[in-house]
Amino acid sequence: MAKQDDYLKTAIRLPRQLHALILDAAKQSGQSINSEMIIRIQQSFGKKNDSPLLLSMATQIEVLTEKIDALVSELASKK
Repeated sequence: MAKQDDYLKTAIRLPRQLHALILDAAKQSGQSINSEMIIRIQQSFGKKNDSPLLLSMATQIEVLTEKIDALVSELASKK
């Protein structure tokens, strides 16, 4: 399972129109904006051979990891 250390948090500025396109695509695919962007960036580097099922599974793992991390942080702050 992916760990927090496996990811780097970064901020980017996007044109409003591009952000809207990504947001719409994420909603249509049932994914977070972050997941949608990761998949699209991976594909631009030649990961197009990955099946949609594998990409979807990777996205779901990422989403679950983010949720687990949030819950762990929430629990830690309550101690």
